Amino acid sequence: VVMRPTVGLGGEGGFTMIELTVAMVIMILVMISVGVSVTIINRQSVSMARSSQAIDDLQTAEERVVQALHAATAWYSSSSCTSAVANPGSDSLYFTADLYGTTPCISVKLAPPTLTVTSSSGGKTHLLAHVSDLDSTSAITPSAAVSAGSPAQSFTDRLVVTLTMDSPRPGAVHETQTTVSDPIVIAFNVEYACQAAWAISPGGQAQC
Repeated sequence: VVMRPTVGLGGEGGFTMIELTVAMVIMILVMISVGVSVTIINRQSVSMARSSQAIDDLQTAEERVVQALHAATAWYSSSSCTSAVANPGSDSLYFTADLYGTTPCISVKLAPPTLTVTSSSGGKTHLLAHVSDLDSTSAITPSAAVSAGSPAQSFTDRLVVTLTMDSPRPGAVHETQTTVSDPIVIAFNVEYACQAAWAISPGGQAQC
């Protein structure tokens, strides 16, 4: 009787065609799985980076608006800052501000989804902040005006700034909206003017 060696997995005869086919299929499936995982991770990283940048831009815009309002010296009716008014408008504000040793004309235009803040001085205009993904609930609202002096002089020295990012897409990394808000932003120079008028002639309707 002649005994023949069994040829199988790991034997001297090598692998069978079926074993090689199964191994190749498994390898392909693993490679596809790894590729899909890498693609998902990359997309999430890009999405997170964009979301983080959008939040940074929102915070920067809010900081620039609040900084300029704190330094406001007078309100105006247009971006040329030539016709002074007692009270600023809502969402579109024009005012001079005591910033960096100069008094530029500041323009704050909020028209969701866009907010643009510019500074003009000496015939040159500089972009201070720009955001283009704001929700319709975003607003810059003056508080009620106060009066001081006799005859009474009307002043608006406080504003409310609320900026909210637009609703994220379903499945986004950040599912909730981001809001930055300052419930009381005091225009200190305007308030000082009101207090000065009150001190000179305290017969107005309300104290600053």
